[in-house]
Amino acid sequence: RLWSANTGEILATLAGHADAVVCIAFSPDGGRIATGSHDNTIRLWDVSARRERAVLQGHSDHVTSVAFSPHGNRLVSGSGDSTLILWDAQTGGQLQ
Repeated sequence: RLWSANTGEILATLAGHADAVVCIAFSPDGGRIATGSHDNTIRLWDVSARRERAVLQGHSDHVTSVAFSPHGNRLVSGSGDSTLILWDAQTGGQLQ
């Protein structure tokens, strides 16, 4: 769920993961959210539209961490099998 920090009101329910969400990161500009789940996926969300922008697939184990780069153009994710993946946070594509 996405809550207003000022009022405590629920602004949106971001539904899509098939298992528990265990990590979350806001982009530096606050416009996007990345969520990682035990369903082995990362989902990118548009905060103002309150909708899913992309599903990132590439991990073979639970996603345990997500973090945006300082400029917000990259995303790194880690999984339970110690795999790290670098993503293009705009397109959702994996980077080498």
